[in-house]
Amino acid sequence: MPSEIVARVMSGLSETIGVRFSASEGEHRAAEFLSECFREQGLPTTLQRLGFVGWSVTRAPSLTVAIGGVEESLEVAPVVYSAPADDLTGTLRRYGVKVLIEGLYEMPTMELVDDAGTPIAQIVVNASGDAIPLINPNALYRVPMVVVSSKDGERLLAAIDAGTPVTARVSIGTRLDPDAYSYNVIATYEGDPASSDYIVVCAHYDTQLDTPGAYDNASGTAGMFGVLEYLRANDIAMNVKFVGIAGEEVGMFGSHFFVNDLTERGLLGHVRYCVCLDQISGGDFFWLWCTDRDLRATALDAIEAAKVAEIGEVRVDDNKPGADHWAFHERGIPALLLMWWRQADYHKPGDTFDKVDFSRVDVAVDAAGRLLASLSKNM
Repeated sequence: MPSEIVARVMSGLSETIGVRFSASEGEHRAAEFLSECFREQGLPTTLQRLGFVGWSVTRAPSLTVAIGGVEESLEVAPVVYSAPADDLTGTLRRYGVKVLIEGLYEMPTMELVDDAGTPIAQIVVNASGDAIPLINPNALYRVPMVVVSSKDGERLLAAIDAGTPVTARVSIGTRLDPDAYSYNVIATYEGDPASSDYIVVCAHYDTQLDTPGAYDNASGTAGMFGVLEYLRANDIAMNVKFVGIAGEEVGMFGSHFFVNDLTERGLLGHVRYCVCLDQISGGDFFWLWCTDRDLRATALDAIEAAKVAEIGEVRVDDNKPGADHWAFHERGIPALLLMWWRQADYHKPGDTFDKVDFSRVDVAVDAAGRLLASLSKNM
């Protein structure tokens, strides 16, 4: 069973605060909450403010299609940073594959073209399931984009490929905010005062639109407190910065800001490793992303010692640009991600605290703690 602080952080984020979309009041409240929790644990804590061009939905997206003249409305969700669309109408045709996260979210896509054949919107197919909000790594390029389920997408694409006329009408209200801001929450554990080097243990605390995000990612955020308890219980002599990351769901804003800030200050060399916890409270298999050979071997030893395989299959891949460890990996810092993949209510309103599997949380935290204990010997 989880410790009191792990359960408190997870329930506080997902139940008391709820939706924590980037730059929203909920995300700001979550930053203050995490700061208070870290300080209660005796860690010096700072809020690192980052400003950016924010985005919000002002009118829910809608999509009406007509296949061979038969009209129907489909369930849709936005792609983050979609441009607005006010009843754009036209014909659907195949576009290609939209790479939202390389190796993870590579989605078949259709485009809506007007009578002149000009592309005016895109329909992205969530190849792995329902119509859920999805990240957009190319927010600079403004186009209306909505997501449909794999089932609806397959029907539309099959009709297009068969030569059946498919027309559509797309609407979505969105707004940009040039003065948006968020906070990374940085807490310092000093286990080796003689050293200025440290490991970053991070987890994003923001959510996608309209979800309380117990799995994604109150679980990983709370897991940091479990790792802190492990360090103290085992008297691990190492320095750790626990970083609650903002803005992951809109483009990994917080982690890139954190790494860029250290780089510009000439301080990145003090970061020895990055361990990222993302989504550890549900899912079919435990997934390690790590490219560094030595770090991967050490992590697999820790995962084995934590007996993760007794709960679910363990899979291993190289790093992907789909979580906050990526910003460190890009700068040459040995980095990895630990997560369980994937709880059924991911990015949905149903991602609630009552569905948390604490046995998965416990073994993920144990694996991360054992990993840090091993890495401390190389510090």
